[in-house]
Amino acid sequence: MASPNVWVRVRFTEPVEGPDPYASRRTIDDRHEFKCQWLRHHGTETLFGIEDEVVERWLTEYIQMIEWRVDEVTTRQGSHKGSSLADRRLAAGAARLGALWTAEEDAQLREERASGMNLDEMANVHDRNVGGIRSRLIRLGLESGDQASSGEQ
Repeated sequence: MASPNVWVRVRFTEPVEGPDPYASRRTIDDRHEFKCQWLRHHGTETLFGIEDEVVERWLTEYIQMIEWRVDEVTTRQGSHKGSSLADRRLAAGAARLGALWTAEEDAQLREERASGMNLDEMANVHDRNVGGIRSRLIRLGLESGDQASSGEQ
């Protein structure tokens, strides 16, 4: 049986409710990370468990990618290799990296962009990385995708 220190990160095709490893509450997001030893397909659902207990379950059709972390080794099923969301949050110093954007944050981004605030400052304010800020600005139509990649914009 796998070690109880095994973590799984599940990415979804749309936001779903699930655990938040940084808070003691459940959140709605397009990815969730939690301790897990096994997964099993059961009808239209995928079950995730520890020992003989199911700890999470989602409709299989919403699961885009599953990533397993064991003793600093990461393996993925269905996507490219890379570090876990938790590791990237720690490395970037951006606790909200990968979190869903709220309407309030979008409004704040619009105000910050209009005032001339640069991407590095926005990233610090929103506790996200510069890439996340740039992506959101593009999605909001406040920046084109072909602008220079410097944080000084």
